[in-house]
Amino acid sequence: MKFQPIPEIKNPETEAFAQKMAKEYQTHVQRHQKGTDIYAQAYGIWKTKIDMWLKERTLVRWEVLALSDRIVSLIGKT
Repeated sequence: MKFQPIPEIKNPETEAFAQKMAKEYQTHVQRHQKGTDIYAQAYGIWKTKIDMWLKERTLVRWEVLALSDRIVSLIGKT
């Protein structure tokens, strides 16, 4: 099932981060086969970067969900 792309986040800093992390996922994580150790390691590093970025900010739950949805939408565009 195909969904509509998620629109850009209005906060420029958050949108830039979403684009950066989507690009990193495509470059470093997506090329590995899911279920392999190398995929798990790459995904863990990628996820930790997101967690650290979120820890430095005070976002409410809906903003975190919007960021997550935006990253997934950007990953799916290619």
